[in-house]
Amino acid sequence: MSYCLNPSCQNPTFNPVDTKFCLICGTNLLLDNRYRATELLGAGGMGRNFLAMDERTPSKKRCVIKQFFPAPQILNNPTAYQKAVELFNREAATLDTLGDESSKIPRLLANIEQDKRLYFVQEFIDGKNLLQELQQQGTYNESQILQLLTELLPALKFIHERSVIHRDIKPENIMRRRDGELLLIDFGISKELSGTVMSIGTTVGTVGYAPPEQMTYGESYPASDIYALGATCIHLLTNTFPHLLYNPQEQRWTWREVIASQGKSVSNQLAQILDKMLQQDIRQRYQSADAVLIDLQPNPTLPVSTPQKITPPTPSPTLNYKLRNFIGIVITIVVGLTIYKFFQPSVQSPPSTIPSLGTQPSNSPSPSLSDSSALASKYYEQGRKFRQEGNNQAALEQYNKAIELNPKYANAYVSRGIVRDDLNDKQGALQDYNQAIELDPQYAIAYYNRGIVRDDLSDEQGALKDYNQAIELDPKYVNAYINRGIVRKNLGDKQGALQDYNQAIALDPKDADAYYNRGNLRKSLGDKQIALKDYNQAIALNPKYALAYYGRGIVRNDLGDKQGAIQDYNQTITLNPKYVDAYYARGNVRDDLGEKQGALQDFNQAIELDPKYVNAYINRGIVRKNLGDKQGALQDYNQAIALNPQDGDAYYNRGSLRKILGDKQSAINDYNQAAILYQQQRKTKDYQDAIEQINKLSPQ
Repeated sequence: MSYCLNPSCQNPTFNPVDTKFCLICGTNLLLDNRYRATELLGAGGMGRNFLAMDERTPSKKRCVIKQFFPAPQILNNPTAYQKAVELFNREAATLDTLGDESSKIPRLLANIEQDKRLYFVQEFIDGKNLLQELQQQGTYNESQILQLLTELLPALKFIHERSVIHRDIKPENIMRRRDGELLLIDFGISKELSGTVMSIGTTVGTVGYAPPEQMTYGESYPASDIYALGATCIHLLTNTFPHLLYNPQEQRWTWREVIASQGKSVSNQLAQILDKMLQQDIRQRYQSADAVLIDLQPNPTLPVSTPQKITPPTPSPTLNYKLRNFIGIVITIVVGLTIYKFFQPSVQSPPSTIPSLGTQPSNSPSPSLSDSSALASKYYEQGRKFRQEGNNQAALEQYNKAIELNPKYANAYVSRGIVRDDLNDKQGALQDYNQAIELDPQYAIAYYNRGIVRDDLSDEQGALKDYNQAIELDPKYVNAYINRGIVRKNLGDKQGALQDYNQAIALDPKDADAYYNRGNLRKSLGDKQIALKDYNQAIALNPKYALAYYGRGIVRNDLGDKQGAIQDYNQTITLNPKYVDAYYARGNVRDDLGEKQGALQDFNQAIELDPKYVNAYINRGIVRKNLGDKQGALQDYNQAIALNPQDGDAYYNRGSLRKILGDKQSAINDYNQAAILYQQQRKTKDYQDAIEQINKLSPQ
């Protein structure tokens, strides 16, 4: 579907995906002849957000279009309208400046004016914001808050060093990607510093998170963002909005009493840090992110040297990797009257590069503890960059350095585990996930990834436990339900698997993987017509889903639709020219249709891709025999038996060929061996058939 961007269009969803102009109002459906909106994500007082695809990329990558479309009360107020335009343009400029330098900040793809309307386009990332995470998982524990601070404080340091104040930090504006990394989003009301102090301006922010100097006087400093981050932390610790945690009569925070009433506690060190972040008097508050990072160290009283600032060079744009969900944000602006800022989806930006970090001379000061945390984060980001580029060895080295600098960096262990898994170091990956879970027992992603490795190592019961734990921690973890369904199916619990796939689809009706796996299960249960519907849905959601075409091809063939099966196998091979099973399956159908030469070509291709594909040798042997190439057929059966001496079909077909060649005794021997194997494998019908052939050849 193409979504018309014209706000006045009477039926914006009426257009097929390949339409260039709206069938209702005639508006050009391609923004800048490139970006096609496919779904309205949300709308607010200043505009609308759309899920979109970039039609100039081969895979039509997803992105997000932000359209400036202010509410009537803003349009009718010249001052408010001018401020809204300024904020919209400033957000695009901020992303353009900062996004290419840090993976913690969204990256701008385009800034466009079309049909007298303003737009900009951002990268799209799957994930959830921390308010969604809180609603799904419940309150955070101390280790999660420490991890949050360790990850985001370097991001605040980064933007503050570039004279930018965010001004609206809150759980909705912090997003966790599927690989666990946190991003700082929504720079719509950020503002540049003028020197060291920002002049008095428009009062903006969100009540409860914005500090007094920002809400009362419109002034913002680095310490203002630190206050907002502290308010975010106590919200996540208590599941209570910050304005309900402050007693204005007594002029004090009550969050400690609230967590005590919930039967929880935090260490004195963390409590003191949060209290200092939340000081009403800005002079008593932390003045920089570095100052907080220093106090976060296990022994903050140790003397530290003056941190040396490291400014990374501007990198080239890169793409990102893995695990899905979705994000939407509404923020409050006060511009004389209350202006509601429009919905903000998450985007993803490339990581910054790391300057050369050689061995320090013996007489130079050692790095400060806060600097070590910042450097660990930079190594982590560089590792992500290398992993996205497919350079796993380089990524591994960067993650090693990050962990060496910060041995409690749970995300780095998970990311290193993913790389080790990709490098087939399953045991190493398992160790990393174990360490991440030890550091943070509430880390659902770590359990999920450990489950994948355990399944690969044939520890299906261990994998099942990990998926159970991931789902317990995050009851809306779609991928965990899908993978648990796969394990349950393999363990024989097909009804349990069906429940998991159903739950995944209920949580995310647009998850093609859930439909595909449910189709596989229904096919195994004999519900082929229903399986066909699941494959159809998977393909509708993802037209480039090679596995779904392959699965549908098998079902179509089973239902007698051989031409439909051929079409599906053709599409599978078009999408994945190295999909060996698709060639094999297409060869079988072609043979059934009498296309012997086409079948021969497919079996040849399957064997070329996989020289140990036993069934391909057997079926090629059958085709060769039917084409009169009996010696070629004999060679194929011999090769199949050499690869798998326990394959009864190879002996049976060789016996049939030897019978044709007049070598009765050898044929009897092959049928006899086939009968033995069929009996062992409890293939009763095949066993009886082999015995019948022996009886026909034996002397009466």
